[in-house]
Amino acid sequence: MLLKEKKLPVSPQDFGKALCAEIQKNGLSVLPFDKKTFDFLLRAQFYANHIEPELFTQIESLQKNAEIWLLPFITSSKIDENIVFDALFYFLNGTKIDSSVPSSIILENGKKAKIKYESRLISSEMLNIGDYLTNVRLLNVIPILEIIIQQIFGCFSTPKISGISVLLKLLSPARRPLQITDNLENFWSGAWIEICKEMKGRYPKHNWDYKLTTDS
Repeated sequence: MLLKEKKLPVSPQDFGKALCAEIQKNGLSVLPFDKKTFDFLLRAQFYANHIEPELFTQIESLQKNAEIWLLPFITSSKIDENIVFDALFYFLNGTKIDSSVPSSIILENGKKAKIKYESRLISSEMLNIGDYLTNVRLLNVIPILEIIIQQIFGCFSTPKISGISVLLKLLSPARRPLQITDNLENFWSGAWIEICKEMKGRYPKHNWDYKLTTDS
């Protein structure tokens, strides 16, 4: 006769091993991923594609080697996005990735700008961890800077990340698209001439001399 049923606590080690076994069986989709982690993984793809191809092998081994990279970071019977990020950052040598593939840069005019990394193969909105791992060598991640045009005045050459030109999405003061280019030099001497005429008419109080750095 069963008098009382008692639930025994699960140790972090047992929880971690069970979770890693599930990852090995069903893939990394069983883990929680947030935008910060996906952004890091896109930067890791860029790093592997342009700097250290050996990193692809580590990325592709994440499912098989879950116990190696994830288990040491599990200290309770719960898993969250921060644990997943920290474990991946350590295993993939995130410090090197941060150094070579930064999430922000200082422009030629001295302004700080945030860089986004996106795949030409799969949009960020559609990308999941399964697609990432399956297509990691094909994702063709590129650096993108979306910026109001005045914020890049005083810059005369295209910013680069590890030798790769940043794709510039230039916006009006109202944040409407003006131009997409990866050749800022040609833009100033070409398409900008007509765009500038139109913008001067719409926003006469703004500075439109691209050679002058502005705070607006």
